[in-house]
Amino acid sequence: MRKRVISFILCMAMVFMFLPATARAAEFSNQEFSLELNKKYSSYYLTFDDHNYEAYSVQMLDGTGVLPEGLDWRWNATGIYLAGTPTKSGEYSVAFKIVRGDDNSELIHRVFITVGEGETSSEEMILYTTADYSREWLTFDDHNSEAITVDISDGELPEGLNWYWNAEGIYLKGSPKEPGVYCATFRVVRGDDGSVVRHSVTINVKEPEHSSEEIPLSVLQPIGRRFLLFDDHNYETKSVKLINGSLPEGMDWSCNAEGICLTGTPTESGSYYPTFRIVRGDDDSVLLHSVTIVVYDEEKMPFTDVKEGDWYYDAIEFNYIYGYMTGKTETTFVPLENIARAQFAVILHRLEGQVQTEYTPVFPDVQDNIWYTDAILWASSKKIVTGYSDTGMFGPADNITREQMAVMMYRYAQYKGYDVSEMADFSPFDDAASVSVYAQEAMGWAVGTGIITGKYAGTMLDPQGNALRAECAIIIQRFMNYYYF
Repeated sequence: MRKRVISFILCMAMVFMFLPATARAAEFSNQEFSLELNKKYSSYYLTFDDHNYEAYSVQMLDGTGVLPEGLDWRWNATGIYLAGTPTKSGEYSVAFKIVRGDDNSELIHRVFITVGEGETSSEEMILYTTADYSREWLTFDDHNSEAITVDISDGELPEGLNWYWNAEGIYLKGSPKEPGVYCATFRVVRGDDGSVVRHSVTINVKEPEHSSEEIPLSVLQPIGRRFLLFDDHNYETKSVKLINGSLPEGMDWSCNAEGICLTGTPTESGSYYPTFRIVRGDDDSVLLHSVTIVVYDEEKMPFTDVKEGDWYYDAIEFNYIYGYMTGKTETTFVPLENIARAQFAVILHRLEGQVQTEYTPVFPDVQDNIWYTDAILWASSKKIVTGYSDTGMFGPADNITREQMAVMMYRYAQYKGYDVSEMADFSPFDDAASVSVYAQEAMGWAVGTGIITGKYAGTMLDPQGNALRAECAIIIQRFMNYYYF
């Protein structure tokens, strides 16, 4: 029995002596390194030459972890490589089994990878449909780097806009078509160190503001008139462009710091509908201003009660041509009839282009859908007219007095932003003391500008007297000549 045990021990010793190398215990090694989110990689992380061997096989061990999303690996005789772009930050680890080619020994190599968020920046901008853009929105110099690659990693730009980049920065170019909020993320790889910057852009595309105006002209009559005053809108322009429609033949337009002007002489009658795009200088907001220009044939007025040589003929003809005042009928103007408060509000509304106003019950005696409703509500919203202090009524059918007309004209000039500093002392008029306290400043302006010159050889202002239609026509003509022509 003893001999058998000894023989068994000797045999087992012989077996262990001649076991193959693959039965040896595996070696272990670790490696740690950091990657940047959304940066593209194609580099080795384990070099076999550093360990003086060539690999016979390499495999990722199941159940030992995962690589970051977006990364893959490969190997060759030189080493193991990472390839791809990590798309999710976090900490990852994975183990590889490497079988050496020289002696079939095994190496278990665990890799620890940290994917950082990387550098980020963001920007918000407001653009407008119909507007043309060619602007720099990310300047590389601001980040002290030059880019080697730029691409969109997420999101999209508004339809109609494109982008490009050069050594200086990224640019937007085009005209956005649809309003909305758009988000895009650009991935910029720096050229100095290969680091990545993710630049997120939020673009709010808005519809431009709209305004409109009607301009009546007479054929063969020279004109030089501002039709959009920038001061009215409290801004300075960066650019003005005619984007649609056309002007009457024989006319041109120009703009300066004060507004847009029409110049020339219309040679043919007809209706014209130009649209101008104005980009404001303070905030790059956009205004589309649509103009309706009606050129009338030069013809005699149809009013049988207005004769050449009458003291009011030229003023009524002026208002007829420009459409500020119409006749009581198709053939009569009735120049010596009193004019009502509602009628005068309508005239000022026509000067402004007859802008529409949503109905609100401001005055108890101004109901909705009456021929004067929009005019009175517009004038009230601009503080041009007020109601009677004792009743709150407007009195649409009440005759307007000459001082009330002066006050409304003065407030309209203030609303338009016109220079109203020209004042005069009206005390030499015989009835100067009859001017109400609330109307004295307006009357001083009206006399100072020559809009009101007095009655009865210039001796009386007649502030409490009712204004005639003919007198209204003269005051409107003088006002327009003072500020426009």
